[in-house]
Amino acid sequence: MWKNALMGGLLASLLGTAALACDDGKCPISGLHFDDGWVRAAGPAARTAAVYGEIENHGDHPVVLTGVTTPAATHAQFHRSMLVDGVMRMRGVSEGISLPPHGEFSWRPGGDHIMLMGLTAPLAEGDIVPLRFTLADGAVLEVSARVGEARAGSDDHHSAH
Repeated sequence: MWKNALMGGLLASLLGTAALACDDGKCPISGLHFDDGWVRAAGPAARTAAVYGEIENHGDHPVVLTGVTTPAATHAQFHRSMLVDGVMRMRGVSEGISLPPHGEFSWRPGGDHIMLMGLTAPLAEGDIVPLRFTLADGAVLEVSARVGEARAGSDDHHSAH
């Protein structure tokens, strides 16, 4: 019986190290930094929203983000906007987001973004949306984005999404 308790405790402590909480967006252990995360406010009738921001890899090794989840939506996905036959189209990114050593990736209005589908509640200005990025090595990066007005110069294309 004590073996089961010992193994359970060991497993719990090992699993606990896989989650890197980053309340301020900085993760010194992994070298990842999520910055300027924001989401446009969404009323009660809204079903979708998009998250924007920038992630930086200050480490010496490449990092691949393989997925994203949030309690703010039933489904979250990396999306890419591209021009197809003269029309902007949005597609899910199944291969993940690759960050080279000392590289960065930006999610911006009119371009790549994190699509939140099936919003679980309205998103009011000032709300905080928690995000959990899953990395290819199994680690989890926890960050947040603030709900607010569109940034200057932004052009959000999600009204028909």
